[in-house]
Formats: sequence, C-alpha cells, structure tokens
Amino acid sequence: MVFRGRDEALAALESVLSRRRPAVVTQADQGPGGVGKSELVLQHAHAHRRVYQLIWWVEAADRARIEAGLARLAERLEPVTGVALSTSQAAAWAVAWLQEHQGWLLVLDDVQDPGQVSALTAQLETGHIVMTSRRDTGWQQLADPVRLGVLAPAAAADVLTGRTGDVTPGGQDDAEAIAAEVGYLPLALDQAAAYLTQARPAAGRYLEELRSRPVPGSSAVVSQEQQTIALLWEITMKAVAGKDRDAVLLLGVLACFAPGQIPRSIVRGVGRAGQADRSLRLLASYNLITITAQTLSMHRLIQTVALGHRDAAAPWPERDIAADWLNHVVPVIPPPAASSWPVLRAIAPHAESLASRYPSGQHPAALLLVENQLGAFFHAQGDYQRAESLFQPVLEDLSSRDPLLSHADVDIQRGRVAAAYFDIAQGKQALRLAGTGPGPGDPGQTLSALDHLAGTYLRLGRIADAVPLIERMVQITETARGRQHPRVASWLGQLGAAYCQLGRPEAALPVEQRALRITERARGRRHPDTALRLANLALTYHQLGRGSDAIPLLERALQITEAARGPDDPATATSAGNLGVIYRENGRITDAVPLFERALKITEAALARVRAVLVLDQEDSHARLERMHDVDIALKNLASTYSALGRPADALPLDQRALQITEAVAGPHHPDVATALANLAITYRALGQPENAAPLEQRAEQITRVLDLEVKNT
Repeated sequence: MVFRGRDEALAALESVLSRRRPAVVTQADQGPGGVGKSELVLQHAHAHRRVYQLIWWVEAADRARIEAGLARLAERLEPVTGVALSTSQAAAWAVAWLQEHQGWLLVLDDVQDPGQVSALTAQLETGHIVMTSRRDTGWQQLADPVRLGVLAPAAAADVLTGRTGDVTPGGQDDAEAIAAEVGYLPLALDQAAAYLTQARPAAGRYLEELRSRPVPGSSAVVSQEQQTIALLWEITMKAVAGKDRDAVLLLGVLACFAPGQIPRSIVRGVGRAGQADRSLRLLASYNLITITAQTLSMHRLIQTVALGHRDAAAPWPERDIAADWLNHVVPVIPPPAASSWPVLRAIAPHAESLASRYPSGQHPAALLLVENQLGAFFHAQGDYQRAESLFQPVLEDLSSRDPLLSHADVDIQRGRVAAAYFDIAQGKQALRLAGTGPGPGDPGQTLSALDHLAGTYLRLGRIADAVPLIERMVQITETARGRQHPRVASWLGQLGAAYCQLGRPEAALPVEQRALRITERARGRRHPDTALRLANLALTYHQLGRGSDAIPLLERALQITEAARGPDDPATATSAGNLGVIYRENGRITDAVPLFERALKITEAALARVRAVLVLDQEDSHARLERMHDVDIALKNLASTYSALGRPADALPLDQRALQITEAVAGPHHPDVATALANLAITYRALGQPENAAPLEQRAEQITRVLDLEVKNT
C-alpha cells in the first residue's frame, strides 16, 4: 500500500506519545470513516517495530470486545491463561502484565465511547496507547487528538501513480482527475488503485466509467463517502465476478460477520473444494479484505456497502452459509469446556453480528446451536446480560416448536435452556413455562422448575435469590403431600442451609429442628438421611455459638453414617471431618487430630480406588475430581490442626500436597491457590525458612492483585 500525505499527522502522533499521553486518531468531520485512521497507526507501529517489545491490536467497539482482545493478549503471553482463566480474569491478567512492563504499544481500534476505555487507560502508564475513533469530541481528559481529513490533491494523486507506476504527464493528469472524482478519500483511492492494478484498464477509461455510472441509491448508502465506495464497489465486483464468482459469494458471507478479527479457521469455502484460499487472495488483491496469518478483516465502509442492498426478510444464502461455518467450529458438548474458551471468545462477536442480520424468530437451526453454546459460555463466565441475549432466540424457538412434538420432549428442551435463562431473568419467564407441560398447574412440573432454578442460584452463590424459591417448594410439597412427608424435610434442609449461608442461623434453627423431626419419624433414627439432618442442625448450632449442643449431634451423625455406609466410605470421612472441625473450634484440638487423620486416610484410599477404575476403563470421570477435592479438604484440616498444636514439621508435607491438588483442581490462578500458597508460606516461616516462604507469598499476592483488578474493572 502506498502511504502519502500524512507526515504531519505521523509527527503529531509521535509528539503525543513522547509526552506519555494516550493519543486518539479521529476523523475531523466525524464522518463514517475511510480517511485512514487505522492505516496511520499501522504506519507508526511499523516504523517503530524495533522499539516496541510488544504491539497489540484490540477491537474496541464495546467493552466486551475490549475485554476479549485483552484476554487474547493474555493467551499470547501465557497460553495456559486461555484455558485456566475466564475472559475477565484473563483480561485483568493482561492489564497487570502491561502495568509491570515497559516499551509496548496498545492499539484500541474503533472506540465508540471514550467512557468505555477511560478506566483501562487510567491504569496503564508504562507504554503507549493509541486509539482510533470516528468520534471527534469527548476526549479532552482522556487523550490528545490527532485529526485526519481527506488527502491533499497532490498526495491523493501520488497514491494512484505510486500503485500503477504510470508517472507520465498523461498518467499524472488521469490520477489527479480520478482522485478528485473519489473525493480524495484514502479508502476510495486504495480501491481505485487496486482496480487499476488488477483489472489493468486504461486510467482514462476507468475515469469515464466512474463519471458515467449513476450514484447508487440504496437506503443504506447515506453519506458522500458511502456513495463513493458504493460506486467503486459496483465496478470492482464486476471485475471480481469475471475472474471468480465464488469470491463474490465468499465476500458476501464474510460481510455477515463483525468486520474485524474474523478467525481464518471459520472459513469453509463456498464453491469448489480448495478454492477458498484462492478466492480470499483475489479479494485481498482488490483491497476488499485484509488477510493475516490468523484473521481476516473488512473495512466497515466496505461492509456497509456490501450489506446495503440486503433485505433481512428476503432470501439471503450468504448468512445461512455463515451460520453453518460457525456451527462447524463451535464446540458441541455442553457446557463448553475451558479448553474451548479461546475459540468461543474469538467467534462470539461474529455470531452476535450474524444474529443481527436475521429477523426475530427466524434464526436457522445452525445459528441457534451456536447461540446456545455461546450463551452457556458467557453464563459460565458470569456475563449474564450477554448470555441472555444469546439464550433468548433459542428460548423463543423452543416455545414455538411444532405442536406435534410430545409435551415431554418440549418440556425437557425448555428446561435445559430455561435453566440457564432463569439466572438471568430472575426465573419469571421460565416459571411460566413450567405450566405448559401435561396438566396446567401440575405441582410436579412447577417443583421441577423451581428446584432447577434454586439449584442453579445456589451453585452461583446467589443464595438470596434461591431462598424464596425453596420456601415456595416447601409450601407446594406440604399442600400436595402433607406436612410430614420426607420431601418436605429435604426442602427444609436446603432452606436451613441457605439461611445459614446468608448469616441467619436464628432463622435456620427451627427449620433444621423440624426437618430432623420429620426425617426421624419417616426414615428412622439410624437412617443416613437422619445423619444428614443431624449434621446440618449441628452446624447451625455452631454458627449460633452453641458448640456444646453441636458436638453430641455430630457424634451421633458419625455413628449412624459409619454403621450405614461403612468405616471406609467417603461419607464417613466427611462426617469425621465435620466433628473434627467442631472439636477444634471448641478447644478440643487434640481430640480433633485422630478424626482428621482418619478422614485423610479414607479419602486417599477412595481416590486411589477411583484412579484404578479410570486406568482400567480408560475414561475420565467427575468422580476423580470429587475425591481429589475430599483429599484436599482433609489435608488442609489436618495441616492447620498440626500448626495450631505447634507441629509445623508435620504440617509441611500436608500443605505442600494441598497446594498441588488445589492447583490441579482449580487451575494456577484460582483464589483457592492463593490461600494454599499463603498457608504453605506460614508453615515455612514457622519452620524458620523465610527464603522458601517469600516466593510463595509473592505469587499469592500476584493472584490476589489480578483478581482485585478483575473486580474493580467489573
């Protein structure tokens, strides 16, 4: 690409950055674009590529894309973060990295609102930040502007002659005339130069064609710049179609996505096998797209013109092809595994852009599958608002299915989607759907929906949202089955636990007492359910500061569990661990030690049995993670008790193993890892080994700082 007429702008940009101020390259008239903002930044980056140790480009049209772009930076710098961290955590990690390093250039491209980047730029002072934006106001406190307009006539003509190589007097005259015809707009000049280079018509004939064609009249083409690009588009596409009709269709498909950072892995081809790369190269040669090793992109003005004549309600094969492409690369097993997060993160803006091309209620099955998986992804990331927008069309589609489908099938499908939608929309619409199964108002259907919703809230830690739902489940079950039914006790047990988690043990106490009475009457005094009720009531007493009331209940619970499940069952280990905690918290530390030692022995044996089964069956299992978690708890309980007894040498190997397991289960950047690191550091210091403690403390502090940044950014 020939770059002319921007020496003053480049100097202005370098002057801003030399003052350690963020710069924003804007369009002087706040038009739709095409003046070369991104190209100016690219030229600066290229000229200083040996100065910067890192140059990173982020699509910055909204907060979600900024966060995703920073997350990709974390993936590039430390690949494990793409799997171990959520998008927000990975973005916070990247910000922390930038804060700790110098000599980098961060480009935030196409910023729509200065407020969306102000918090980010305020945190970063050790490198250079350059933004591009079509917005020319509102930057006073944030960045120094570098304003671009169209090129000067001489520079515009130089762009054309530099590409065509025709520097004869006649060629210069034609270049000046063509430059004037396209309004000296850099993007239009690039389009004209590409056409002249590839199609090789005489410049004079091309000028005549420009002047003879009518101005495009699409309703989407509203500005002078868009009219210019639309005029050039028609001429260029005619030439492209003459060489490769598949390339025309391929460009239409690409236009359905977001304009930047389209992963090349998406592209499947639209015609003959093996033709896609050839078609992409042809489109790039006409400056219709830009190709890198990993991504494709299209200028927003070109995309606007490409889509300008489309009617969302009319047949549109390109968007259906785009949906099939996305469906081909999106992971198919819900919920999306952490290893698929980088892929989902990359395709999310393109799925959302494609969804906007369809009328409401008319998303094809391929796109609905993509939206469902992305909704699950954002739900797992905690981005409930974005998940809602993706789940909504899926829910609408399920609600309007062919009535010939059985009630059971519809209810099952609705339940799967609505379960995630509950968390977002406070359950109102999903609970209404619960009444559409067999028999309006069927308590079984309502209880199933309430149970699913409450369980999801509890897993998310949204206890206050779960409580009224559990209370309603108690009332429905009492009405349908009687006040003494065992299921009532089950709901009461959940309700009491939720009250305790909310710091309301006084409300939990009568609930737990009633649950125990019902269970003893219905199941008997030595049933495992009775042991569970005893344990819950004991922990409530403990939270109320009534340890003397809690201890005999837990002792009885341990006896029942051991008799019912056996001395080596993991449930027995849990019961022994619970009693040990209460002993320790009530000053009986020595009595707690054998209970914790027993719990560790049982959980280690259970983990060994699971590992043996997995080796024989050669398949993974959630059971292994559960047993590892049990061992982790037992190790930490015993280690902390040894430390309390002044036995740090006995605690050390336990703390070391607990750290290894926590990292394996939770990932290297989880807050539980920071806690395990801190515990091990305390033990080292108790042993007089500060040199071993210091690096652990530093790593724990780094994890905590990244998580604090994440919360602050949220």
